[in-house]
Amino acid sequence: MSGWLELQGRAEKKYRESLPERGFFKTATDAHFQTLDDGKTTFYPQGVYGRSGFTVSSTEREMLLRRNVREYRKGVAVAYFIV
Repeated sequence: MSGWLELQGRAEKKYRESLPERGFFKTATDAHFQTLDDGKTTFYPQGVYGRSGFTVSSTEREMLLRRNVREYRKGVAVAYFIV
């Protein structure tokens, strides 16, 4: 029986990984990043409409920046809710 549950668990995990990540914070975070034609990723601290952007040197740095932007957005949302 455990073999069947394991197969079902793997199938569910594969299904969830195939779905695109979505949500308010994902969309808000994506607004700070732009992928150029040559494949480089640019980070805009004030959003895509900001004046200056910085080229992200590695995928680890991009993941760190995405996490920080998402946490900042969550904090701002909580502050708006309290106010």
